[in-house]
Amino acid sequence: MKGFLLAMAMILFVMTGCQSSNAVHDEELFITEILNSDLSRVRSIVIRFGDGNRMTLMDDEGIREIMSQLRKMKVRAAADSGVGYL
Repeated sequence: MKGFLLAMAMILFVMTGCQSSNAVHDEELFITEILNSDLSRVRSIVIRFGDGNRMTLMDDEGIREIMSQLRKMKVRAAADSGVGYL
């Protein structure tokens, strides 16, 4: 279950970060740079599924684990644009 939550949270943050204008197509940036946040004040993670259902993660240990992984993540802008593209 933790692995699934981690994967879903990472997808959500990546999709959010790809809308930023800071990214350059050939440049890799940490997701914290794109979001302009060190992610230290995240208190809950809301996951919205394609069917509209939502799940909220409020477990401190789970959130710390996910944020730790997200801080290590680098992303790069894709030539294509739209939801889900980096």
